[in-house]
Amino acid sequence: MKKLSALILALIMLCGTLVFLASCDKNPPEPADSGSESESVTGTPPVEDVTLDIISDRTFKYDVIRGETLHSSGNSDIVEFISAFQSLVDNTISFDTDMNMEYIKTQTHDPQSPEIVFYISNYEQNDELASKIGYGDYLIEVVNKKIFVLAISEPAFTAATVSLKNKLMNAYDEATGTLSIKASELNEYGIGDEKLNTIPFFTDMEVESFYDCGDGSEMIAYRNAKDTDFDRYVDKLKEKEFKHFADSEIEKNKFATYHSDDYIVNVIYTGSDKRLKIVYDNAKEFSLPEYNSDWDSSKKVCDSKLIQVGITPPDNSAQNGMCYLFLCEDGRFIVYDGGMPGNESGKSPRDNAKRLYETLVEYNPLEGQKPHIAAWIITHAHVDHFGAAKKFIPTYYSRVNVDSFVYNFPSMTDTLFTANGYDASHYTSFTGAVDQYYPDAKEVK
Repeated sequence: MKKLSALILALIMLCGTLVFLASCDKNPPEPADSGSESESVTGTPPVEDVTLDIISDRTFKYDVIRGETLHSSGNSDIVEFISAFQSLVDNTISFDTDMNMEYIKTQTHDPQSPEIVFYISNYEQNDELASKIGYGDYLIEVVNKKIFVLAISEPAFTAATVSLKNKLMNAYDEATGTLSIKASELNEYGIGDEKLNTIPFFTDMEVESFYDCGDGSEMIAYRNAKDTDFDRYVDKLKEKEFKHFADSEIEKNKFATYHSDDYIVNVIYTGSDKRLKIVYDNAKEFSLPEYNSDWDSSKKVCDSKLIQVGITPPDNSAQNGMCYLFLCEDGRFIVYDGGMPGNESGKSPRDNAKRLYETLVEYNPLEGQKPHIAAWIITHAHVDHFGAAKKFIPTYYSRVNVDSFVYNFPSMTDTLFTANGYDASHYTSFTGAVDQYYPDAKEVK
């Protein structure tokens, strides 16, 4: 079963009725182009063919520097890189970030200091080098005594780190304990993932983080963004012939979704914190919901509403958790998360599953019919987001219709989830209840 892009589903909730889940027609993307966005290059730029002494007298002469915002997998790649050479030398290889004390004091870096600089950084050479690569490319280039290893995406960064390690290892002279290599032997332009070059990447903006969303989805977050940056990114997607799927603007927030043969791209601008977030999903693994283009407004039974199921009373110390209802024009609901199961402490104990049911009944516009949930979305399996849902299903299944459940749980073998104190029963109890009490409902991961 293909998965549903979680962000676009939230967007659909705000825009209208969820009808069914299906794949969309897609157009192939164009190669990377120029502009403030990064672009691919072919060949290696000419540089002075200097000789770099990396190891002499069994001493590693270079400091290893990483960009402060490097993703966790990139950190692991660098640790493996350092480990490969640490056993060859007598000194401890220096490892620091680009936000070291020298930079904090002077806002610059010593151009003569021998360093291997990994990833996007605050070095003066960064912007020029980054403009030469696409999101799926990597570049190894020597500038003076510095070796810059530049890649943005995870597969490209891993490819770049492995390539540099292999080049240096091949040049190591075990008999003399030295490693000298010419710049021309290091300089390299490569492709870690050619398809990723269709994802625009802005080198003139500050990257806050890269986030692994799971199931092959990634997020790029830029800080200090403007709403015009949202427009610029959408324009880049159009230039690459991504197809428009949906968009929305709410107050100072903007949302848009575009898709190609390879990717579904959600673009989100939030004005309150000035963040631009790009989430891309593998189009082979995810599906987009479709609007009902035949919807007849004469069938409208109510105005759409956003309903917050509950907030924590002032005399109660326990959290309510997150739970929202979206009432659609056709009278069905979309439930977003489920909140805490409830609590017995404080002056206002309550059963949140019961509260959710009573709220559905209160706002149900379908006279003489059960409340009807078109889709129940569980963003993740933390108790403050789906605790009440686990209790709701076996208690109220005969009194509420549900068409589909959409959830984002890890696989049974996800070690990160286990490490956070949850075993598989924490979420299989939910999926098991869905199978038992709503056997005809569609389940979408």
